[in-house]
Amino acid sequence: MLFAVPIACLLGVLWHFRFRERHVLASNETYAIHCLRMYRDAQRSFKVKNYSAHVDADRVNWYAWDLQHLYGLEISTAAGKRTLTMIPQNMTSAVSPSTSNSGYYFVQANVARDEFQLYATPCQYGRTGRLTFYIDQQGIILTKDMGGRKVDPAVAPDSSWHGLE
Repeated sequence: MLFAVPIACLLGVLWHFRFRERHVLASNETYAIHCLRMYRDAQRSFKVKNYSAHVDADRVNWYAWDLQHLYGLEISTAAGKRTLTMIPQNMTSAVSPSTSNSGYYFVQANVARDEFQLYATPCQYGRTGRLTFYIDQQGIILTKDMGGRKVDPAVAPDSSWHGLE
């Protein structure tokens, strides 16, 4: 009976830390999904409005070829110059685990005139997130638990990835 109170306190503290850890993971993963949706919408808008000012011989507008073009690109309009801010600024710098402040970093894979691909990967597997997310021009977010392995941007997701939407 002497150990009942200390054990109960210890279990309560452990429960609190496990709950907090799960909350951080869920919050980071939700933010990564939100960023991918913003990226998808920004890419679609960039292409439709032809901010790249590049139309190829087939008269096809291009997607933005890097994250910096979706935040901070200076464009000319009828009202003068303005700066695009289509995605959060911290997305443009979160290109490696050491530069991210949101628990996820972003790996841009293939960007061409008619396609784009972006991965959101946890900075520290198990501590900042467990799931890796992927989106392309189709707009469907895919997810997979990579077990801490890094994504290979040259390899497209296979059937082991699951759709969120």
